[in-house]
Amino acid sequence: MEVITKEHLCQNIEKHWRNQYPDTRNETLERLRELNPKTEQGIIDIVGNSTWTDIRCDECKELVDMVVVVGEKPNYESYTASICPKCLRKAMKLLKQKQK
Repeated sequence: MEVITKEHLCQNIEKHWRNQYPDTRNETLERLRELNPKTEQGIIDIVGNSTWTDIRCDECKELVDMVVVVGEKPNYESYTASICPKCLRKAMKLLKQKQK
C-alpha cells in the first residue's frame, strides 16, 4: 500500500515523465526540471493538461487530493485500486457492520 498525494505527484514529476518517455530528452522535461517550486499549476502550464497531477478515486470516481493505492504495483495490466479517504471510511463502516 502507498499513499499518493498531489504534492507527491508534483515533487516526482521529472521521474514520472522520464519513466513514461525514457528515450526522450525534450523541452518539456527540461522545463519540468527547472520548475521551482514544483506546483500543480506550474506542471499544468508546462504539460498543457492536468493528467499528470489529477488523482481520481477508483470507487467514487471523484477527483481528490489523496488516495491509498492497494493491490499490485500500478502498471497497465495490474490489479490496483486507488481509494480516497471518504471511500475508505465507508469501507471500514461496512466491515464493522459485518463484524456485529
